[in-house]
Amino acid sequence: MRWPLLLLPLLLACPQSGPAGPQQGERRTTRILVSAPTQEVEPEQDDREVFPIAGVPSTAPDGPWEKTVDGQVVVRGEFQGGRPVGAWRSWYASGAKRVEGALRDGLPDGEWRIWYEDGTPREVGGYVEGKPAGVWQLFYENGKPFERMSHFGGEPDGLWTLYWPNGTPADVMTWVAGVQTGLENSHSPDGVLVATGEFQHGRPTGTWTCHGPEGPRTIEAPKKPTTPRVACGGDTGPFLPPPAGAEAGDDFITRNPKLEDD
Repeated sequence: MRWPLLLLPLLLACPQSGPAGPQQGERRTTRILVSAPTQEVEPEQDDREVFPIAGVPSTAPDGPWEKTVDGQVVVRGEFQGGRPVGAWRSWYASGAKRVEGALRDGLPDGEWRIWYEDGTPREVGGYVEGKPAGVWQLFYENGKPFERMSHFGGEPDGLWTLYWPNGTPADVMTWVAGVQTGLENSHSPDGVLVATGEFQHGRPTGTWTCHGPEGPRTIEAPKKPTTPRVACGGDTGPFLPPPAGAEAGDDFITRNPKLEDD
């Protein structure tokens, strides 16, 4: 399983999916897209898809490298030993900073950041030798958190929280070595607990509890992984809209990532 920033492709054109999404442990976030989707991609690409900047060749002569669109620099970096290395940056067509990070031998290494065009942070995450490391955070355009998750050894490991646009936790869960385990609690935007479910080895288990005006009721754990909110008849929860000006080819999170289509 690969997780490269902000990681595997998630196109805006994809429809909202339901509880029949991927198995737990296959969760995806976004891959960085730093050049215009209408831009012609150069023919030689990195077939490992580890260096996540669209339109950058897998190899090039050593020295500075940049790509322009209509005279505006949209990507800039450097090659050494035929591989992209060091600091890489990209910009919106307006000139506003879009993505910034560093590479070592073509692999993301250290902190990577993505901004909305107005300068508000959108995604912040770190890598060690191309693998996700530490805490990753995603934000709504209003600056409130959308998602916060921890990684260890390149896999989700620790607390993982999704938030409503007002900053209230929506879904709180725990992952160990890339597999969801223990309780997951779903809350309404005003902070009220609406559903609880348990996972073992990434699979729903036992009985789940739905909370409503009439009091709690229990249901059998669903056959396929989903959120307790959905299992209890609710919607998919928090949704991160694409940034203003994004096009159908842009690679940004647009929905609850636990419920994506493959």
